[in-house]
Order: sequence, then structure tokens, then C-alpha cells
Amino acid sequence: MAVSTVSQESLEIKERLKLSDRFKITNRLIAGSVIAFFSWILLLISLASPYWLSSYVHTFSSFIRLGLFDFCFHDFRHPWYHFDDRLTGCFWIYSHTYYNYRDYLAPDWFIFVQTMIILAFIFSTISLMIISCLLMYYFTKHQVSLMITVCSLLVATVFTIFLGITVFASKAFDRNWLLNPQFNHLDWAYYLAVMSMIFFIIAIILLILETKGIRERKRKLKNLIYNMQPRTMSTLNEEKVAAQSIDDHVDNSEGGVSKLQQHQQQQRYDRNQQLHFTQV
Repeated sequence: MAVSTVSQESLEIKERLKLSDRFKITNRLIAGSVIAFFSWILLLISLASPYWLSSYVHTFSSFIRLGLFDFCFHDFRHPWYHFDDRLTGCFWIYSHTYYNYRDYLAPDWFIFVQTMIILAFIFSTISLMIISCLLMYYFTKHQVSLMITVCSLLVATVFTIFLGITVFASKAFDRNWLLNPQFNHLDWAYYLAVMSMIFFIIAIILLILETKGIRERKRKLKNLIYNMQPRTMSTLNEEKVAAQSIDDHVDNSEGGVSKLQQHQQQQRYDRNQQLHFTQV
């Protein structure tokens, strides 16, 4: 049966265009994702390392080093309350060892820094989970909205990291906190947080450009689909009825010549006659 396939082909073209746009992963998206993941690793190492602030070795200070959750001392006594015990070693700040020292070691601004870095880690983790879903072709129908969400979370990550490292750098050398701050210096874990923030900014730029590219591709796709010649249901029904009548006539014809062929021959004959009269 000779059935018109123009409408079916147009629908197949539309589906192929949608699929090619929906599942397209560009090098820019991959680069932004890799840089964001690398920044997340730097932030994780910085968060877990007790090397945000350290003392110079030649000073033989009772304070050795600290992180956001670990403090290391050698023969340290409370500067305000001279307890009988002395601290030696590295301990978690919320352990029982630091129970009498916790208010001194973790003032309000230090808790603020902890909160900001933890929030940055949470925001970046959620953004990486969303990017992973997109790279594995999940939720691709909502690719634009998810990319906007990822960029917003990474912007929040950069903002919280900036607040954390700024407050820490401005308060770490306060004389009301650790004694002899001139013997201390910012260590590599702090600078890892700074590097993490910088790489997150680069990832944000790449992902924002990718989001604009996705929206542009979707806009061009919609324009291409809307500009295709539409076929109404009445037109499709007429084509189907005409094809059915032609097929029925071909099946019932004798001598191997159908009315369709005769009609085509008659049209060719008429065109030849018109050309002949025109030349005359």
C-alpha cells in the first residue's frame, strides 16, 4: 500500500533534532565540571587539614598549628585561667580534652568561619551531584533550569568561602585570641581554600557560558521546528483516501496498466501538445 510518509518523516526529523539537542554534552560543560570537581577536592582537603595557622619552628611556641576542627599544642596552659593540666598533642576541638578551653579556642568569629566553609562544602557537593546527573543523561528535559541551579549554588559556594577566609585572615592575628601572634603564619590549608575559590570562579564562568549556549541551541531548535511546513489532519486524511483509492484501482486493473499510469501519460501528452502549439 502506497501511504504518504512525508508527515512521518517530518515527525522523525523533529524527534532527532530534539534528541540531538537534549543529549549534547560539550567540551565546555566537561571542562567546567572537571574544574568544579577539582575545586571541591581542594576544599575538602582544606576543611579536613589542621594547617590553617601554624607557628614558626624556631620560635618554640606552645602553639603548634590549627585547622578548623583540630588544635595542636605543646605544653600549653590557658592564658587566663591557669589550670593544673597542660595540653600536649593534637585533638579535636569538640573533644573532652578541650572542654575547659573551648570558649577560648573557638570564639564567635571562629565558629562563623567553620559555618561558612561547611556551607560552601555542602553547596558545592549538591552542585556536583546535579552536574553528575546531567552528564549521565538524567533530567535532561530540565537542563537549563538545572544548570542555572548549579551556577547559583557555585556562586553561593564562592561567596561563603570568601567570607570564611576573609574573617579568618583578619582575626587570626588578634592578640585577644592566641598569644604571640607575630610568631604565627597562615599555612597551606588556608591557601588551598583560596585556590578552591579561584577555581570555582573559573568553573562558574564556563558553566554560565554553557547555560547560554544551551538556551541558544534550544531557541534555534524551536525556530526550526516552527518554520517547518505544517500538515493539518484534513490534508493527511485526503492523502490517505487518495492513496487508498489508487491502490484499490491498481489491484483491480487488468492488462497491467492502471488509470494512474494512463492519467500520467495523458498529462505528458497534454504538455507536449502545449509545447507544440507554443512553438508554432
